[in-house]
Amino acid sequence: MHGSSFVRHIRLHASGREDDESLLTAMVESTIFCRAPKHPGLLAVATSQGPWIAAYTSEINLARHAGACRWFTATGGDLVS
Repeated sequence: MHGSSFVRHIRLHASGREDDESLLTAMVESTIFCRAPKHPGLLAVATSQGPWIAAYTSEINLARHAGACRWFTATGGDLVS
C-alpha cells in the first residue's frame, strides 16, 4: 500500500470514520520509510511512553525531517513484528 493511502486511513480513523482494525490493517500493509542507522537496526528514541521510532509515509517526508540521509523501507507489519 502506498503511503498516501495509509495517510487517508489515519485521517479517517482520527475523524471517527474508521475502526481500529481497519487502521491496523492499513498500517501493516503500508510501505514505511525510516532513517537507516550506521549499524543494522532501528533508530529509537526513549520516551515516557516507551521507545519511539520515526517512520514516514514517503521518502519526501523523511527528507523534510532528516535531510539527506541513508534510509530503508519496510512494511508496517515488519516494523511491529
